[in-house]
Amino acid sequence: MTAVSEDPIEATGEALAEKTERTPSFHIREAVEEYLEDIEDRDTAEAALRAHRHSNASTLTLDELDAELGLEN
Repeated sequence: MTAVSEDPIEATGEALAEKTERTPSFHIREAVEEYLEDIEDRDTAEAALRAHRHSNASTLTLDELDAELGLEN
């Protein structure tokens, strides 16, 4: 029997665990791992953007890139 939870996150986690036949801990771990990967990806992207902004590299618009690659419509 499943206990009634007043916490909507906990209730959703318990329902998911029951539906997938996995433990709530499994889903919590998966969610935390995905969150941490997202943070790492964001940090990597921000570092690349900072490096680009401090360089003298030029940028292209998508239309310019399409033209350069011969992909114009």
